Amino acid sequence: MGEARGVVSDPARWRSPLCKGFFDDWPLISEEFAWQLGEGVAFRFWDDRWCGARPLCALYPRLAGKAMRREGRTRDFWSPDGPNGGWDIRMRRGLRGEEVQQYAELLALLQTCSLAADTEDELSWAGRPGQDYSVKVGYAWWNREAAADCTFTKRAEVIWQAKIPLKVKCFVWFLLQNRLVTKVFRARWRPSEATDCPLCRREAETIEHLFCQCPVASKLWAKLVGALGRPLRFRSMEELWEEARRMRKKNDRSKIYKVWLSLIPADTWAIWTMRNDVIFKDTTFYFENLWEMTRHCIKEWGTCMCGVSSVHIDDHAFLITA
Repeated sequence: MGEARGVVSDPARWRSPLCKGFFDDWPLISEEFAWQLGEGVAFRFWDDRWCGARPLCALYPRLAGKAMRREGRTRDFWSPDGPNGGWDIRMRRGLRGEEVQQYAELLALLQTCSLAADTEDELSWAGRPGQDYSVKVGYAWWNREAAADCTFTKRAEVIWQAKIPLKVKCFVWFLLQNRLVTKVFRARWRPSEATDCPLCRREAETIEHLFCQCPVASKLWAKLVGALGRPLRFRSMEELWEEARRMRKKNDRSKIYKVWLSLIPADTWAIWTMRNDVIFKDTTFYFENLWEMTRHCIKEWGTCMCGVSSVHIDDHAFLITA
């Protein structure tokens, strides 16, 4: 694929509708391709995949944000007489905490790569190890992406069709896309701020931790799922949605399935509201308050979503009144 040299990041050179369509989908397609380093002029240092499983800006987003030179081809960062094995990676500001370790990891990763002035860069298929690209391989990959997109669309339909407040729909929509501004997310532009979870104070606050892996969230889910008479079988948001899909596959019209769908916005909204109260209102966290808030949301939203007169939950079971 040496013909692709210098073309991918230059949309003006894509003349035909087919090539323009390919370029429009390049952010998705590029995940399965990687550049083989030669002279380092065909691809961008931070934004293209050439060293590691992902682009360097995805592997080290905080370093990319502090880099003195954010744009530029790979050759622009190389100096045979420079420090760090020839790689010249300078930062605009001093590094703190985890950034120092990440910078060391970045330099160690770059030590495995070196420019070859007499060799052209090549774009190659980066699928399964030892697997060359073919029409069959490309078609199978595209089908997997289409299936994933279909799954996302179905989940989005469930959110927007649910009989819950609009602000909660928007919240779950952002949650589905991993766009909630957690402490770890904020650390991208405010690295000096603490990233510990405000509910448990043990781990960094990511979406997966806050809503699934935090001891507080796990305890809340265990009570809710136990009241439905089901085991707690998920440790991530993806597994949570998969559990809902399995329940729907068994019985699409089951009231229990619809109650389960009301648990996702009720539980996550209650956790997010309590988390914001702790951070911005300096509220003391009590699990009993979180439990009561979740029960109230389930009673309000579950009744509408199930089409029944009332949905009530106590410490042991759901009570559904037709």
